Amino acid sequence: MAVPRHYGASVTTRLGPVGRLARMANGSGDPGTTTIAVTLEYVDVTLLGIDPDAGEFPPLLRDCVGVLAACGVVPDKTRLVITGDFVRSVQDRGEPDSVYHQNYDTRRNTGMVGGKTIPRPDSTVDVLLHAAMFVPADDDGAEVAIRTLVHEAQHVVIYQNGEAGDDFESAPWARRNFLTSADQVIEEYRAESVASRVAGPSGWNTDGLVALVRTWLKDLRRIAVKEYQFHLDAGKLAYDILQETHTVWKLLAYVVAEQVATDQTLPTSVVEDDLWALSVAPHWAEFTAMLKAVPGGDQRAPRTELDELASNLADVMQRWLLTLGFEFTDMPEGSAFFITDWSLLELELD
Repeated sequence: MAVPRHYGASVTTRLGPVGRLARMANGSGDPGTTTIAVTLEYVDVTLLGIDPDAGEFPPLLRDCVGVLAACGVVPDKTRLVITGDFVRSVQDRGEPDSVYHQNYDTRRNTGMVGGKTIPRPDSTVDVLLHAAMFVPADDDGAEVAIRTLVHEAQHVVIYQNGEAGDDFESAPWARRNFLTSADQVIEEYRAESVASRVAGPSGWNTDGLVALVRTWLKDLRRIAVKEYQFHLDAGKLAYDILQETHTVWKLLAYVVAEQVATDQTLPTSVVEDDLWALSVAPHWAEFTAMLKAVPGGDQRAPRTELDELASNLADVMQRWLLTLGFEFTDMPEGSAFFITDWSLLELELD
């Protein structure tokens, strides 16, 4: 990936709900200059070494603009958002009264969200990054910011090329949920495949997968054994189980992307782990083979091809959920969710 020689950015500084506009002119102004808007939200910009009035911006911020341009985003339809309150910035862009946005947090299994791409109603796209990545003299933060941005830029390009999935409204409820999950996992794989190849591996394919699986099964037990017995809402049970499992499927897609980019196999400690053998191994070969057939985010793919891939992966996910002890299915009278096997839920994990 080559960074363009000339690029510019307009910067909106937003310290609260309403902010002020400043200009960052760091391009040459010639016809080769690319301009991308940068918004700073809920952060004291001086802590990041930024003085919009004086036109002072750190090299990392300029590099991030260059990375977005190099990845092929549509410049005037893309904004880079550096936020000191990631959750609030996501919620600012959410649908009113949306359960997802009201309950949004950055925890994902044993890790946390590093960046997020959000299409907006006006057909622009916001790419959110944590302001902490831009603290001066934090070399690790700079490396994470660039790598995260390469990943997120693929989501932007996929959306701007009309390759993002729809909401599968014509499908019955359970099938719709599996299709949506599969489509999102495929897009995550496409984005991470480019990031792993261009920016290097991020360490997904490690012994840490053992902890990931253990945390996942603990979360499923908490949802099914403790929380469901309190609220007895089958719809919420289905949503929570699928949401936690969807997160793990996305993380496992990152593992596959990293394996492909680095020609690695799973660590022996993972393959020999009992929990991995029970909850992941029965579907790992099929899951891996399907994702390896998916084009990277820097390759254009017709939506019809992606829909077929999502349909096939949705079938795998439905079978995988059965392995975990849950059945989510559509019937003539509606959709239903059952706990069919308590074996994994009753394992001693502490």
